[in-house]
Amino acid sequence: MYDYYNLMRESMDDRVLNFHDGSIWRLGNMLAAKHWLGYKTKGEPQFEPSEVHGVFEAEQLKGDRPGLTAIIKIRIEVPLNHQALEPPQERAKYAADDQYGAFTERETDTLGALTKAHCTVTPKLYLLHPALQDESILRGKDGYEYWMPGGYIVYIVMQKLPAVPLDWNIFWNEFSPGKRTELRASFREGCL
Repeated sequence: MYDYYNLMRESMDDRVLNFHDGSIWRLGNMLAAKHWLGYKTKGEPQFEPSEVHGVFEAEQLKGDRPGLTAIIKIRIEVPLNHQALEPPQERAKYAADDQYGAFTERETDTLGALTKAHCTVTPKLYLLHPALQDESILRGKDGYEYWMPGGYIVYIVMQKLPAVPLDWNIFWNEFSPGKRTELRASFREGCL
């Protein structure tokens, strides 16, 4: 498997992003990155695309809140390992055809619904900027382009909160049933 953590950091380090609402953001520190390996064979109509996502601190340079610090999560469709070294025109055949991965769709739908409901215990969704990849995405120090021509890239701009993100493994494996019940009650109180 490719080192998508370092590839994401190298490719996005200090990048300036222009979004459809006219806002301009500069990416800062990368806080986290994950890679999910999907599956796809040629000619298969249904599949789950592979993706890498990075979580960055960001500062708004231009827009309705210049100087605002936020979080930008970038979710990018990437080739499967065996497709990564194919020429770009071959990799393009595997692109998701405007279909996001299930994790991306679930996250954007959930953040949008919680923001609309004025939930106070989750980050507010400021902006959702979906796009198709071009050759400027995920270029490694080796000069090789790991991007997925025609694949999705989704920028999720959200409120930066002082709290610690609740990790699935911690919630289910480290918290007692009583602690989980307490957290659920706090969530209900903040979102209802």
